[in-house]
Amino acid sequence: MRQLLLSLLAIVAFAFTSNAQGWGPDKGLTQISVGVGTSGWGVPIFADVQFGVTDFITVGPRISYASKTYRHAGYRYDASVFTLAAVGNYHFSRHINVPQELDLYGGLELGYAAWNDDWNDDYGPYDGNSSTIYLGINVGAKYFFSPNFGAMVEFGGGTGTGNALIGVTFGL
Repeated sequence: MRQLLLSLLAIVAFAFTSNAQGWGPDKGLTQISVGVGTSGWGVPIFADVQFGVTDFITVGPRISYASKTYRHAGYRYDASVFTLAAVGNYHFSRHINVPQELDLYGGLELGYAAWNDDWNDDYGPYDGNSSTIYLGINVGAKYFFSPNFGAMVEFGGGTGTGNALIGVTFGL
């Protein structure tokens, strides 16, 4: 797994050759990211806001939602999951020799997840709900095409709404 993550980060680091301007996380920075992910709960959508509290640390909220429906021969199954989390990341690109457009980071996610399962079949309907507090870890990379626009990929988290996320980031 570790080799896979390092390989993916290397691909992200060297796959883009545009002549973007440099960027680094700074105190006072604000970024908004939106995108989609992979999950057993359907295709999640997410949005987050990150605030630079130091030149290396960002924190902020993340919200995500995923749902799926199966239908087969009179059987119907609906599932959804909603999460609200606080995310903190340490950005370490300035410590290693990578292009300045590349922002590598890792961090923690503390959140609340709520699931809902509904199904109806020959035996009758069922409605189930559950929720939990979770703690997860993440690693990710952002590549900036300009100081205020980039692409991002992130792995980890802590819930079913995003084992891998891909999206865009906007600087404010």
